[in-house]
Amino acid sequence: TTGTLAARRQAIAASMKSVGVRDIGNIPDGRHIASDLMTFFFQSPEANDLAYDAAVGKDQCRGIADSAPAPKPRKGGNPRAAL
Repeated sequence: TTGTLAARRQAIAASMKSVGVRDIGNIPDGRHIASDLMTFFFQSPEANDLAYDAAVGKDQCRGIADSAPAPKPRKGGNPRAAL
């Protein structure tokens, strides 16, 4: 946990590049633990809600009556978040 945030990011990027990780895929592929963890997170409903700052509820079943209104702001998020 030493060094600046930029230096730590650079070290992780270099480590992933050294094993051939070029992007984050749809499923973890086992080449690098950091890319596998990011893949797992970025496919999650929580990441989707965080990206839109709204309670989108990806992969959750919503009825027809619930499909038209914009999702509510994410708990703890910006109440005026734009979708």
